[in-house]
Formats: sequence, structure tokens, C-alpha cells
Amino acid sequence: EIKLSIHPYILGVWLGDGFSHAGKICGERSDLIEIIETIKSKGYEVDVCTEKDNTLTCLLDRSLSRQKTVGFRNQLKYLGLLGKIGKSQKHVPLDYVFASVEQRYELIRGLMDTDGTISKTGACVFVNTNRQIADSFGAILASLGIKFSTKTMETFCHSKTHAYDKSGKPAHYFYFRSSSLPVFKLRRKLKRWMECGHGSQDSRRRRIVSIEKTPSVPVKCITVES
Repeated sequence: EIKLSIHPYILGVWLGDGFSHAGKICGERSDLIEIIETIKSKGYEVDVCTEKDNTLTCLLDRSLSRQKTVGFRNQLKYLGLLGKIGKSQKHVPLDYVFASVEQRYELIRGLMDTDGTISKTGACVFVNTNRQIADSFGAILASLGIKFSTKTMETFCHSKTHAYDKSGKPAHYFYFRSSSLPVFKLRRKLKRWMECGHGSQDSRRRRIVSIEKTPSVPVKCITVES
């Protein structure tokens, strides 16, 4: 494993349900309470800021019991992730894309616990409107040997002040099955993943779909010392 300033699961949660300009996360009460338990186990303090209509907003910070700790907001700023209101800088830093297998799975679990679902048949779906996050999500899935399909769809936001819907950001959908390791920590999602038999082995196989002849071009051979 490599040293990461923010635990990958916590970063995944913030990328999914975090405020782009603050070290806060927001989500449905029952899910977020369970996520908070996991975050606290990683050495962070979590304070509930507001609770409204079964939705919680929480502030994250490093544990005050440790010396020379850096606040979660400053950690985000150091990684170039902290934006401004209305201007997001959310993305997956390269260190996380090329981290260890378990660290990459932890990042995926944070994203899937917030922006992912699993059907009764075990099909996993991840949805995000951030193109950079979506591209990194796909790259990490591929690096873990997980086959996936993807598509982009237009979204619409209903306006309460007008009698029409306005166009939202394009949403990037990823469809896959994980047959080896779980991609969730939330108990309700993990339970369904376990009940579905973890997917078929076919989800890990690759097929050659076409072979095309290309023109011959000059090449240079290289050797690599062991």
C-alpha cells in the first residue's frame, strides 16, 4: 500500500456526497449514520450540522486527540479538490488511481455507498455527473479486472418556480458485476451482493470481438533488465 493523506473510502464518500467547497457530507439519515461509524473508525471526528426531512449534513475533521493533525478541509485543499460554491474541483487524484488493490477497492466502496446501487439480480450501477470522476471510476474498475459497460444520458431538473423542466448535467452510468470482492460497505447493499452469489465468473472474462489488419510500420525493439 502507498501512503494516502485521506483514507480512500472517506475520499470516495466525499466525492459522492460531499460539499465541493467544504469538508461536509450530506445524505439519507440511516445510510449516513452507518457511514459515519466507518469514518470515525478511521480516526476522524464527525459532527452533525443539520437534520432536515430525514437528511443529515455532517462536518468531518481529523481527530483532535492526535498531535500535528491536518483538518479534513485542509487535506482536500492540499490535494487540489476543494472548490468554491458553484465551482467544483472534485476529481480522483492519480495517487488513488494507482494505489494498491485494496485501496482502490476502498475508494470504489465509498463511491458506491453514496452514488451506487445494486439490483435484486446483483447488477451494480454507478451514476455521477462529474466527467473526471466517471473517467477515473472506469479506469479503476478496468485496473481491478472488472468488466463494465457505460453510457451517458441527459438529465432534467424539475423547477418548482416554473411550469417546465430544465436540462441538467449529463449523467454517466456504469453497469458491472463484481464476482470477487464486494464493492460496498453499507450493510443493506452488501447483504444483497452476498445474496446474489457475487455475480457470475463470466463478468471477469474477456472476449476478442474483432481482429483488424493494420499497415506495417517501422518499429524499434527494446530490452528491459530484470
